[in-house]
Amino acid sequence: MSHRSRPLVLMTILFAACAGPRFETNGVRSWHGVKTERQLQMVIVLSSLCAEARKPAFRNAVRRLAAGVERRARLEGLRFVTIGVSLDVSLDDGLKALAGLVPFNELSVGNSWLNGAAQTFVWSTVPGLPAIPQVVVVERHISVRENGLAFGGYSLRGRMVGTDEIKDGLRLLGLPVDSARSRY
Repeated sequence: MSHRSRPLVLMTILFAACAGPRFETNGVRSWHGVKTERQLQMVIVLSSLCAEARKPAFRNAVRRLAAGVERRARLEGLRFVTIGVSLDVSLDDGLKALAGLVPFNELSVGNSWLNGAAQTFVWSTVPGLPAIPQVVVVERHISVRENGLAFGGYSLRGRMVGTDEIKDGLRLLGLPVDSARSRY
């Protein structure tokens, strides 16, 4: 084996070892035992440079909203997912801005307004006002197919921009205001 071919062989072995999830479970195709999943995703977009996002009123409003959206998800049989998006250039600053807000299932940090999640939830797939802080609530369907996972489009449930709208988010989403006793 020549010296030049070793990196290619090593890369092939690494790719094969990390090729992704196995979909076969006792003859039933599933992803963690689920054939289809419906999610209610709450996306929080902010930056450490945004003074509003650092205020206790904002942080409390987000926690209260998360509790209400989570309750709605349970009532509708949806899995509740929280996604934190920080538009900071510095990864450390972005992680600090999101820390302690709510328990997140997913984070997208860095790259300013070119952030991949910002592209999805602000610019293209679910377009909205490019302003922070904001919370976007979407529904999404995910299915297991013969060749992997199939992701359905996003259905916008609501978008709240600024602390005042986020504080009023339960009402704007048609959720009972008293249902939002935060566990966060």
